[in-house]
Amino acid sequence: SFSGMLGSIWLLGYMPPKVKNYQNMLQPLVDMYAKFAPGQEPMSILDQSKGKEVHKWVVCAWLTNDIRGVPNATCGKSPPCLVGSCNMCTVGGHYHRSTTVVPGALWALDPHQVLTKDLIKTYKTEFKHTYEDGVPTNEAGEAVPPQKRTKKEAVEAGNRVLSGESAEKEEAYRDVDIYTTDLWYHDKIKHTMYDLAHQFGNIIKHMLNYIRNTNKKGKVKFSPEVRTYETETLQRFEGLRADMRPKQERGKNPKFPKPPWVASKQVQNAIDEMMPHLRLPSCYPGVRSLFADLGFMKTAETLLLAGDAGAYIMSHLDLAPNYRDLFIEVLRLIARYAIFRMHVFDFVWYILFMVCKSFFGCRLCLVCSALFGMQGQF
Repeated sequence: SFSGMLGSIWLLGYMPPKVKNYQNMLQPLVDMYAKFAPGQEPMSILDQSKGKEVHKWVVCAWLTNDIRGVPNATCGKSPPCLVGSCNMCTVGGHYHRSTTVVPGALWALDPHQVLTKDLIKTYKTEFKHTYEDGVPTNEAGEAVPPQKRTKKEAVEAGNRVLSGESAEKEEAYRDVDIYTTDLWYHDKIKHTMYDLAHQFGNIIKHMLNYIRNTNKKGKVKFSPEVRTYETETLQRFEGLRADMRPKQERGKNPKFPKPPWVASKQVQNAIDEMMPHLRLPSCYPGVRSLFADLGFMKTAETLLLAGDAGAYIMSHLDLAPNYRDLFIEVLRLIARYAIFRMHVFDFVWYILFMVCKSFFGCRLCLVCSALFGMQGQF
């Protein structure tokens, strides 16, 4: 069924790379939606079952993009940043050790879950400096969950930048997008979805980068500077402290102990040689070398590892058993969660379709979703 789904996808449009003004590129598409929007002129379509033309309207129910693509459509900002990291909530960024982090993201989770409470307790202990500097707190010193954004606030932020009342760095949006200005029903907060496939793929790539211990530029990920910060400042990974004694005193002990989550180069090469023999779904692109070409892997390639294939490959890595088992568990969780979401999504849309058809004699599920933001429940 998966290969059949891939074969049914049609290429309807193509966005050139390195586009500077996405709003201009999207304008023809938005004009089409506006022309045939509910309340405007209908579109005439031949209904084969009735043998005559019927009138239909077109609604842009929602926009789905990856994390970098969402700001192009919403005129927002690319995370992580100090203001505007998320299109859904007001979580703020914090400049920390030459990069921007989002220390308040943890508080977007359900505060009543036991797992969330454990994560917060660990976070406050291990990242004390970031927590104190970058997380808004109430009078009792407890973290304040980020507030949900609204369409009204987003439009006002864009207008303040356009009028010169505020600087772009002070607002979450730099402009008012054409979907909002031209489509009366569009709500950029409710009708924008972050693509889960890219989020899952990014998690897998992060895992593999840690196992490889180098980034796409070939630099060591767990560098001496990072090692010192982790072991001395954060007081983590006690067994990975650098042994600065002279070699005569150190003996066979390495100056920089190997992290337990890093695979040896020999095993990485052996895994790369296995990849051409991995059985793939029909119509699927070839898979690159897992470690040598990690920086160039596409989302579809990384998601092949979510499940049994990834668990089998991970079982051959010479990592510490507890880390290896944890990586395998993450891959299986991604597989279960992704498949569950797809089935729930299909089931909910089937129910919506049957309700609309039975009670209203129509098939306006997309219109209902666009008007009431029902996809936010999925």
